[in-house]
Amino acid sequence: MDEADFNYVRDVLELSGFINNECLGGWYSLDQPLDPSLFKELENCLHPELESYGENVSGNCDHQLLYDLINDTLLEIYERSFTYFPRSFSFNCHIRSMPRGNYLLEEVWAKVSSYLILRPELDQ
Repeated sequence: MDEADFNYVRDVLELSGFINNECLGGWYSLDQPLDPSLFKELENCLHPELESYGENVSGNCDHQLLYDLINDTLLEIYERSFTYFPRSFSFNCHIRSMPRGNYLLEEVWAKVSSYLILRPELDQ
């Protein structure tokens, strides 16, 4: 299951342009990096038999969870990438650039997989 989940995360990041895009200006909105229509398009590609059911089928629950986790993780990574100055022009600043390409994939996957490990405990 881990490999399938990783492949799904990679596919979402590739199709949304986050892996190949040098600039991250293609966000859907300020609080939602991924376009919600991308989820449905991806589900139709992965499960063409579901397309005939139309709007009644929301797709794979696990994929919806992964999609939401990817959205949340991208927001978290983006927020941490801003420059933070504790005091004006302080040398105690923390600068972290936004990861790109495979580095972004690795960071998103690390965070998403850590949430998935907790999932059995959360389900109880």
